[in-house]
Amino acid sequence: MGINSGRRFGTSGTVKFTHGKIWTAIDAPARRYGLTPSGLAKRAGLDVTAFNPSKRVTADHVGEPIVVRGSP
Repeated sequence: MGINSGRRFGTSGTVKFTHGKIWTAIDAPARRYGLTPSGLAKRAGLDVTAFNPSKRVTADHVGEPIVVRGSP
């Protein structure tokens, strides 16, 4: 297994993340430290509503991959 195992790469060496995977990655440290999404945002110095579940689903982001450019 290589260093990039498990990642999905696009045709031009881009890494694709889905909207859901990003929110799962944000929720993981909150759960690990016993925080709510609002508590995590507050600890990070953000507005407490930044990670609210109501802000996570929008018509233009549901299921669409988010592309990060760069070498894999």
